[in-house]
Amino acid sequence: MRKIIIFLTCIVVLILAGCENGFSINPNPSMTTEVIKPTNTPEVEPITTSSATNSPAVKDNVPEYIMGTWMISYAKNANTGEDYSLQELYGTGIQYGGTLTFNDDATFKRYIGITTEETDRYEGTYSVQDNVITLNFYNGTINTAIYLRSTQEIEYYIKDIIEIPIHEYYTKY
Repeated sequence: MRKIIIFLTCIVVLILAGCENGFSINPNPSMTTEVIKPTNTPEVEPITTSSATNSPAVKDNVPEYIMGTWMISYAKNANTGEDYSLQELYGTGIQYGGTLTFNDDATFKRYIGITTEETDRYEGTYSVQDNVITLNFYNGTINTAIYLRSTQEIEYYIKDIIEIPIHEYYTKY
């Protein structure tokens, strides 16, 4: 009972304090609906600059089917077409998975197994033209991937792992 009295007292104090600071309260709320707003607050004009309304967001230039997280499924030897072991490529760290994430702000992150703190080797910006994705890593490396419409996979060419040309294949997570 004491808690209820304290609660109700706080409500009354807040209402009275609001009235003293310029708020108006409808004396007969059951008859009409009135918006209660401070009387001493200046009106603010909405922003109408052309740059805010006409400049497209970066995500408008990125196809929606590319955005999101893609999980590594398998790898193939580019010369022979044979499956290549992910464990042979990345060691036992591949048990932690591998992803390629494309954000709507045209940035990406590639994560395979156990990565180091060298994020510039695994992150960067990307652009898409038709079904070709160009990845510009922060460390200066440029790589490409292809969105395969028929299988809805991303085929990513590995340049820096081994001598054999390997293509990784990612599916949407």
